[in-house]
Amino acid sequence: MSRDRKGQRGAILVLTAFLLPFIILFTGLAVDAGNAYVHHSKLQNSVDAAALAGGYKYAEKKSQADTKSKVDEYMKINQGESSYSIDNIDYKTGTEKGVTDITVTASEQIPIFFLGPAMKLFHVDITDEEAENWNIKATATVRVKEGGSDTVPDIPDSIFDYAMIGGYTNPVDPNHSYNYLWDSSFNSPIEQAMMLNTDHVTIKGRVHSNGPIYLPVQDSKNGTYPIYVENFSCAADKDADLWLNYKDNYDDHYQKRDGEYGLDKPEGIAVGHQNDDKIPGNSGPNHDMSWRFYARFGTLDHQDYTAQGAHSDIIDISLGRFSTMTKPVLDFIEKCRKMSFADREKNYIYVDTDGDYSSLWSKGHTGPTYQLNSSANNSVYPAVTCGSFKIANQQYYEEQGWDGTKNAMIKKYDIWHNVYKIVIVDGNLDINIPANTSPANASDHAIFISLHGDIHLQNNSPFYGYLYAPQGTVLIDGSQPVYGSVVAQSIRLTSSVAIEYRNFGMNGNSNGGSNNSGGSSGGNTSGNASVTLIK
Repeated sequence: MSRDRKGQRGAILVLTAFLLPFIILFTGLAVDAGNAYVHHSKLQNSVDAAALAGGYKYAEKKSQADTKSKVDEYMKINQGESSYSIDNIDYKTGTEKGVTDITVTASEQIPIFFLGPAMKLFHVDITDEEAENWNIKATATVRVKEGGSDTVPDIPDSIFDYAMIGGYTNPVDPNHSYNYLWDSSFNSPIEQAMMLNTDHVTIKGRVHSNGPIYLPVQDSKNGTYPIYVENFSCAADKDADLWLNYKDNYDDHYQKRDGEYGLDKPEGIAVGHQNDDKIPGNSGPNHDMSWRFYARFGTLDHQDYTAQGAHSDIIDISLGRFSTMTKPVLDFIEKCRKMSFADREKNYIYVDTDGDYSSLWSKGHTGPTYQLNSSANNSVYPAVTCGSFKIANQQYYEEQGWDGTKNAMIKKYDIWHNVYKIVIVDGNLDINIPANTSPANASDHAIFISLHGDIHLQNNSPFYGYLYAPQGTVLIDGSQPVYGSVVAQSIRLTSSVAIEYRNFGMNGNSNGGSNNSGGSSGGNTSGNASVTLIK
């Protein structure tokens, strides 16, 4: 019997020695395959987001160069410093008119830890490079269709078709000096549609101003501008009613001949002063007039925007059912307001308004100020929450019929894990977007609406979404770009930020979850085109 047991032990040792390489091989395969799966999933999500972003840019610009730049941008946002490469961006025009399919293909080299050495051990014919790395690929195709989407309705002629709208309509006060540092805490009254007290700002998209604009004036133009705007319109029909900051100086207007200072010996109009206004005055000997140089927006190709050349109708940004520009926004707010508290929470929505959208003066107050700061849950963009919102949980527990224990349950409610993507309130919003926060995909964004107050955005990460204060001021003093749309009575900038128009649709929950506010997953509109991830 002992000899049989020894023989069995010997057989097991032989069997183990025979199977050990295969055990190592399959273990290595599991480890390397699992690592490849994780990397491929991340790469696929990045390619999906980049393809959608590229589709939006193609719908807007019809430029393959701009599309590639946008794809590059989103791959960097989502992949970081990974060793990926964009292999190809293919454009295919279908038989249906106005339809373009854009396919993005990317690859990434990932290390092989076990399988490669094991394959070389078994003398598999592979190179050292093939034994050390796997090349994984991911592909995504979006369909750009002119004319809008069937699932997300277009919002034609909407206030959110603009990068910025300043709605203040009162004229310039000729007796008021606007050369002052304004109060960023909103204690000063609104006196201009826009106050951009900074330079080195580029705004891509359409910008409209109903009233006067304050910009920093420069001593000498030399073909440079504090603010560059892609497309600008205004309600004013002359520069004196549009630009608040200016300089009167006869010498600046003219070039001097042979370096002479004589005012009566001009050589010609100085660079950048072709649109100066001729005004009455006394600038020196033999002159009873002077020239007024306005601080203006500049076009992207370094030309003046003048009121005469940019004149258009007033855009009504007030919230009313009879305003074609804001009716889609009103319908959206009403839909959110009528949702149950549970549905709002599920869709990251907070609403605190009684549905009275009349003017600030008739209400007599702006409501409380809500401070939105970092949430403990930073996996959902924009990763902000507000402790003041917890008072609304009483409504939730009353809806559930838990009257006897609701007070105890309210105390247990962990507000700091809540994230709000859509916030609609009567009062002021003070929003701090955390650093290193990014959207989950190209459609992911936030919507912040103050119906009777102001919005203060300090974005330590790029902000994606809409800011709307129809009766107040939007102040942006963050250091990161803003993608979306900003609409308010007055818009104020304190730092050199880039602002780029982006059309997300009236849908704030775009990170793959359900949305009872009327949006859809995987598709959206850009201008008059729909962009949908199809493969």
